[in-house]
Amino acid sequence: MKKTVTVNISGIVFTMDEDAYDALQKYLSKIKGYFRKSDGQEEIIADIEARIAEMFHEKIDAKFQVISILHVEEMMTIMGKPEDFIDEEQKNSEQEQQETKQQEPNTNNEKYHSKRLFRDKDGNVLGGVCSGVGYYFGFEPIWLRLIFAGLFFFGGTGFVFYLLLWIIIPEAKSTAEKLEMKGEPVNIDNIGKAIEDEMDNLKNKFTDGTSNWRQKGHHNRAKNFVHRFMDFLISIFKSLIKAFGKIIGLGLIIFGAIVMLPVLFSVLDSSFEFSSFVTNGSTSFSIAQIATLFFGSEELSTLATISFALFIGIPGLAVAYGGFRLVLGIKQEIKGLGIAMTSLWIIGLMLMFYCGYKLSCEFKSENEDIDIVTLDSTVGDTLHLYVSKDFTNMSNRKRHRNHGEITKLLEIDDNIIYNGIVELNVVEARQDSFKIEVIRSSRGKTKSNAAEYAKDIDYSYKISGDNITFDQYLTTDITNSIRGQRVEITIYVPQGKSIYFSEDMLRIIHDIHNYTNSLDRDMPNKVWTMTKRGLECIGCDENEL
Repeated sequence: MKKTVTVNISGIVFTMDEDAYDALQKYLSKIKGYFRKSDGQEEIIADIEARIAEMFHEKIDAKFQVISILHVEEMMTIMGKPEDFIDEEQKNSEQEQQETKQQEPNTNNEKYHSKRLFRDKDGNVLGGVCSGVGYYFGFEPIWLRLIFAGLFFFGGTGFVFYLLLWIIIPEAKSTAEKLEMKGEPVNIDNIGKAIEDEMDNLKNKFTDGTSNWRQKGHHNRAKNFVHRFMDFLISIFKSLIKAFGKIIGLGLIIFGAIVMLPVLFSVLDSSFEFSSFVTNGSTSFSIAQIATLFFGSEELSTLATISFALFIGIPGLAVAYGGFRLVLGIKQEIKGLGIAMTSLWIIGLMLMFYCGYKLSCEFKSENEDIDIVTLDSTVGDTLHLYVSKDFTNMSNRKRHRNHGEITKLLEIDDNIIYNGIVELNVVEARQDSFKIEVIRSSRGKTKSNAAEYAKDIDYSYKISGDNITFDQYLTTDITNSIRGQRVEITIYVPQGKSIYFSEDMLRIIHDIHNYTNSLDRDMPNKVWTMTKRGLECIGCDENEL
């Protein structure tokens, strides 16, 4: 068991074991002593610490959460140790030799150093794209600028392509990134020299280096150009993948937020707005109100709301969290978060099964209340059927057709539940007169409970001569729970007699069998006669059926 220390390196907090901390502290002390006489000492140390923090951050994952002495030693190998640096005389001598070599064509194989593609903000005209790409491939950026300028006059493609590269290619902000952009090793010596050069206004050093590059052999130049070009394509591909990942992350955040909206409404007891078929407008229910109508007791409805929030909200939260990690580039996971979210989701699932079982018990039995009326001989040979309200603006009712059916909705107004599950059918009568049968049915925990719910259904229709007007909805008191209440109307029509459906009857007619197999929507505004072959529209155009 080792003692650990929490340290802040360049704004990033790391946990290190004691040996690693001591080694890092000694290493930084030597670096500070090495650059104590340099101009811009503080900036040099800050850039070195930023590079060290970047290297340590790459080592942190789910397996390694603590920086060890091995990580520190690996970092020192890459960055270099101050005691290994050559003295000034050796550096000056080697620099003179290098300048002499640069004056002659180099026919030897040039060692290829990996570069990273960045935008050069120091040598930029607009966004630094051309300068950065020039460093990457080793040519003057003026040629690329001329190419973009020429493409600008061909439908603006040059501007679009430049803007795309500006968005995709990151900017070289730190000294380490600038060194990587120019293909130089990111170590203490190079960081110190780069900052000292900036302090002395010698930024043309690397531009001269690119000019000297032209003096090298054509064979090596072509070879390295292939390397640069392949790395360029890989860098663009990686940048596109990162950009695509952020787009996916943003989509996950939006999707997760949409999934969690019903949960938010249920917690805040907010209302959802639905189209109304009772009033000429809209109505609204809260999730808690809907749960109470179905589950009956407030305790069970509260439990159902909690189960709904966990079962739907946890996956939505997980999706949104994953999206944030993609967008922000967060690699480190929160310990125990996955287990906690999974446990809460399982609890929600179990509660949902329990509430579903309790609700299914309330729908176990079914019973009905039947009312039959036989029309007397004063009624003519044709019945005219209407509904109680004339809804000419069907856009006020949210509905869709599914095999000819219209979606039925609920509404609560003045403590009364309006239920749109009313269905009318027409069959052949065995007697010589019209007959109307109205069945009010409901479900309940027992037969007696179902019978009570059925008797509490309020539904009416009016007979005036051969005109019959039906209500298009049934009503129950708000104290009654929703238990599948419905009204089924059957009109018995003798052979030789007819029936006429008004246009508004489409709201309640349901799958009426007829000889021509016409859909319900094609039956209104026509007279249908009961024949031996069944209900038939005599004299109707076949194209209308």
